[in-house]
Amino acid sequence: MFLTIDLNHSAEKCTRKLVRMNIPSGQEMEVCQIILNNCAQKRRYDPFFGLLGQRLCLLKTEYIECFEKAFQDQYDLAHHLENVKLKNVPKFFAYMLVTNSISWSVYTTSSSRIYIKSLFLELVKSLGGFNELNNCLTDPTLTEYFQGLFPRDNPKNTKFSINFFASIGLDGLTNELREFLRTNPTPTPPVPAALSIKEKEDDHENQGHIEALHRELQIQQQNKQDKKNKKNSHHMCHCNSGLRSFKAVLSMIVISFTGHSLGAALAESLACIYHTHAVTFDSPGTKHILSNDPFCQTNIDLVYNPKTSIHTYLGPHANLINVARP
Repeated sequence: MFLTIDLNHSAEKCTRKLVRMNIPSGQEMEVCQIILNNCAQKRRYDPFFGLLGQRLCLLKTEYIECFEKAFQDQYDLAHHLENVKLKNVPKFFAYMLVTNSISWSVYTTSSSRIYIKSLFLELVKSLGGFNELNNCLTDPTLTEYFQGLFPRDNPKNTKFSINFFASIGLDGLTNELREFLRTNPTPTPPVPAALSIKEKEDDHENQGHIEALHRELQIQQQNKQDKKNKKNSHHMCHCNSGLRSFKAVLSMIVISFTGHSLGAALAESLACIYHTHAVTFDSPGTKHILSNDPFCQTNIDLVYNPKTSIHTYLGPHANLINVARP
């Protein structure tokens, strides 16, 4: 099953192969998990997995239940998912929801903020706009499934939901929650004047404490940056020292060239260019080359002596042309 899903790039073809495999009843969940794992491991979301899941749900109702169960599992474990999985998995389920392959009733509890953010942004994109998503969320037949996302049991939870959706640019989804808070203000118990003064003093002390912590944090960050710069400077000095040592060693190395036949001619030419020695065998003769090359001729006129720096040897079966040419 894993290879069938992993090696196929056509959802329709892959679905036909999975059907031909006659997967035993009760193993549908395993197929769903393989699809989700492959989808989550991709660098980018591949629409192939959404199309495959949709076709399986159309063919067999057991897959609908399995994908809804998988949604709940991923939903509850979202805080354990890696960043890539937090993007790919919500996009997969967003497609399943948009195509009604799984029921919107899967929204029954709250979960990770990153997971919800990726899921809702993908829903807006897949449904074609904000208004379409808002229509789904305000559908009277579906509102009971979103109570965990838009809670009204506690003003603190309600404000958290409002602030969260505002932070991801979907504050329009919480218009009803804002109206609920406005029409149902939380009663504030009377506070004695002395207590109010004490609270103000505590607030002032807390503000001072926060500012002190902020300054301390800035100092720690600055110290950390100074240590990092000092470490980088130390590494740079170490590299410069190593480079100087390498150049010193390189200056003591004598490079020479050697070659046979045509390679001998190249070796002699390079020896003349770099002012070094050459030991060659069966050379075709390079006197005319060195004499006609302006760069080599300049070196010969200044400091280089080919007669003492180039040593050539002829073998017992040397080419006659090589022997005849200087």
